[in-house]
Amino acid sequence: MKKDKAINKNSKSLLDQITKTVLYEGYSLYPYYRSSPKNAKPVPFGAVYPEGYRKHHPDVHSTTQTECIVEGTEDTKIEITVRFLHLRNRQLLKIDHDEMGPGQFTPTDTLQEGDRQYHSGWEAVEREISVGTHAVSKILATDVNVNIEFKAEQANDIIYGDDGTVAGNVILKQSALDGQITVLAHPAGNQKQGYKITVQINNLTTIDNPEGSSRNDVYKHAFLSTHTILQTPKAKFISQTDPGDKWEANIEACENMNTWPILVEQDDKTMLSSPIVLYDYPEIASESMGDMFDSTEIEEALVLHMATMPEAEKEKIEQGDPKMKAMMERVESVTPEEIMSLHGGFKEVKSKDNEQ
Repeated sequence: MKKDKAINKNSKSLLDQITKTVLYEGYSLYPYYRSSPKNAKPVPFGAVYPEGYRKHHPDVHSTTQTECIVEGTEDTKIEITVRFLHLRNRQLLKIDHDEMGPGQFTPTDTLQEGDRQYHSGWEAVEREISVGTHAVSKILATDVNVNIEFKAEQANDIIYGDDGTVAGNVILKQSALDGQITVLAHPAGNQKQGYKITVQINNLTTIDNPEGSSRNDVYKHAFLSTHTILQTPKAKFISQTDPGDKWEANIEACENMNTWPILVEQDDKTMLSSPIVLYDYPEIASESMGDMFDSTEIEEALVLHMATMPEAEKEKIEQGDPKMKAMMERVESVTPEEIMSLHGGFKEVKSKDNEQ
């Protein structure tokens, strides 16, 4: 059993790198701090909105669907995982002191206390749901259903001044999410040892006033940057873009909604279905400094822009979202030689069939 479930460790590492990159694409844009107008609201890819909201706003989607072909037998086992981002709001409150004593907490965008500045804004928490490992025969016999359930959460973090008095409060608030993941399997047409695997993700979260709510209001109830990962230890998945004559008709019959599946490793045992369209066998450049959250830009330019930022702007990044702080720390440690390594170059690209 353990051998059947084992996945190549290097593949797992590459999969995690690729998934992290697309999971956070567009999460924050240069200059990265939340008080920047273009970062005031999230700009998500792959948003799955509540079903009730979609009924009044047909231009959005409450379902994402991945369909792909696995070449194997009914004994073939498939491990399925779903990942997305769950929005969390950070509301900053300040308290004013006068001769009468402390006043009431009032909302504010920023609060300066000593040499530290606090900011209101938004951030996200990674959610991962394991659908488990299932044999194709089991999925053929009965659909696999897994619930998505995250309760509403709220936490307070008191801000104290240098004199020990209460200066403010940070309220972290996250809305409840509900949904369902459904996995289905069907024989792939007339092909032997081929099966179409379908993974549907539905957002069933109940929200107040779905008709009158704006899209920005509903982000907190949505699954953002939704991804599906399928892995098999012994069989293989068929490419969506290069299936070959044998599987072409079966691939054309696959219906992928708001997502696109790609092969991650050359052994074709791992498929990543993401809202960002990629080619099969993507790579992370060895010269990369890590997640920049704005990967449609040239990384060298982003690193140089951030390195020359005024200190006040760097402090806004470091004192905001922890993910942005970690990125700023990486950039601060970059050497001139590492920056030069990001400069343009050439790389030979070989097709899978023509590798030497």
